[in-house]
Amino acid sequence: MDKLRRLLASLSKTELRYLRAFMEALYGKGDDNKSVQVIDLWQSNPVISAEEACKTIYGTPVSAAFKMLVGRICDRVLEIYMLDIVVSKFENPADFEKQVLLRDLTFVYSLRARRLYEDAEELLHRIVRQAAAFDYFDIQSQALIILQSYAHPKVYAALSAQIRETIQKHEVEWRVFALYNEWRHYSSSAVTGISAKDTQVLATLVAQAEELLATCTTVRGQYFCLQMKDTLCQLYDDSAGSQEVLTTLYTLVETYSFLQTRERKGILMRRISELALRQSTFEVAYRRGLEAIPLHAEGSYNAIIAHISLAYSTFFTHRFEEVKQLCHKLIPACTTPKMARWGSVLQYLRACVAFLEGDFRTAHK
Repeated sequence: MDKLRRLLASLSKTELRYLRAFMEALYGKGDDNKSVQVIDLWQSNPVISAEEACKTIYGTPVSAAFKMLVGRICDRVLEIYMLDIVVSKFENPADFEKQVLLRDLTFVYSLRARRLYEDAEELLHRIVRQAAAFDYFDIQSQALIILQSYAHPKVYAALSAQIRETIQKHEVEWRVFALYNEWRHYSSSAVTGISAKDTQVLATLVAQAEELLATCTTVRGQYFCLQMKDTLCQLYDDSAGSQEVLTTLYTLVETYSFLQTRERKGILMRRISELALRQSTFEVAYRRGLEAIPLHAEGSYNAIIAHISLAYSTFFTHRFEEVKQLCHKLIPACTTPKMARWGSVLQYLRACVAFLEGDFRTAHK
C-alpha cells in the first residue's frame, strides 16, 4: 500500500482522471469496480492504511485479493506514466528522448502483434534515426535487429554490419562508464582522503578507458574518461593538463545537446573557475564562478561547493562585502561532518577580511 500511495501522490489531477477512465474502460463502471474504489479511498484519505482499505472493500483487514488488486493498480499507474511523457518533466532533453524512444519501441511490438507490419517498419526507421542522433546505441541496435526481419536480402549484410558497429559502441561506452563508476565508488569510500595509491588506481582506470576508446570512440565514453582525467590532473597538480581537459569537455558539452544538463554545465564552470584561481587569473575565476551558481539546484551539495569556490574568487578580487555575505550564508550550511572542513575555510576567509578591514576583534574570533 505504501508503494501505491507514493505512485498515486506522484500523479497530477489530469493523470488521475486518465487513471480513473483507464480503470473504468478495463473493469467497467459502477460499484463493482474495486480499482476505482481504492482510488476514491486514497483521495478521501491519503494516509489510509492497507488494513482500513481492505476492510472497506472486502470486509476483512487482510486479504490476498486486496494485495493482488493493489499490485494491478500500481501496474496501471506505470502505464499512465507512458501516456504522459512530457519534455518539461525532464531536466535533460536527452532523457526525454530516451523515454519516447523506449515507448515507441514498445509500440513496435504492439503493431507487429496486430500484423501492422508497414506501420511497425516505418516507426522502426524513425527510432533508428532518433537513437543515432542521441547516441542511444542500445535502442538503435534493438530497432535494427527487428528491422532485419523486414530486410531485403540485398541490404541484410549492410544491416548486420551496422548492428555489429552499434553493439560495439554500446559495449565500449558502458565499459568506460563502469570504470568511471568504479573510481567514484573507490574515491567516495576513501576515509583519509586521496592517497598516492588512489592516484595510481585512477591512472590505471584512465589508461583502460583510453584503450577502450581507441578501438571505438563514443561521445559519452569520451565525456566520462575526461572527467576521470580532470581529477587525475588535479591530483598531479597539472594545470596545463587540466586546461586541455576542461577545454575539450567544454567543447563536448557545447557541441552535443544530449550532454547539456544544467548540473553538468554548472560543475564544468566551477572547475574552470577553480583552475583560473590556481593560475591567479582571479577575474576570470570570479566570472566563471558567477556563471556556475544559477546552474545548480538551490541548497544542493554542488550549489554549496560552487558558492564556496566563488567565495575564494571574491576574496582575491577584493570584493570583501560579497565575501562576508557568502560566508554568512554558507557557514550554517557547512555543519555536517562532510562539510565541516569547508565551514572552517569560510570562517578563515571571514577572519582574513575582518583583518584587512581593520576589525581585529572579529578577526581574532
